[in-house]
Amino acid sequence: MKPSAPPTFDEASLTPVVATFYQYNLADDRINRFFKRIDIKALKYMQTRFLTYALNGSGINKKIMSMNHRHLGLQDHHFDAVLENLKKALLDHGVDETQVNPILAAAESTRDSMLGRPSHKTNDD
Repeated sequence: MKPSAPPTFDEASLTPVVATFYQYNLADDRINRFFKRIDIKALKYMQTRFLTYALNGSGINKKIMSMNHRHLGLQDHHFDAVLENLKKALLDHGVDETQVNPILAAAESTRDSMLGRPSHKTNDD
């Protein structure tokens, strides 16, 4: 039986989704090496906050995101794996497909920053 969908996208409703998301990331051989020696509890907290802000229309500091991920050498296929895992976690928690797409779009909007590429938009950097 699937858990019920989060009624709103606040921290409390996103916390279990993020927990499942990181279970998938840690089990995913395409990307799990990036999570070695990382405080997963802190990372889950930051990811939950990021999603909460992104889904509620708050700005995301993409410069800080870029600085924090630059040393990892992430490529598009790594980012794609993360998006796949996020989608799977959202669906596992009963988030409706019509709600999944805006969430993935919010995550996708950080691709260039996460991969250390120049951003095409500067108004939210």
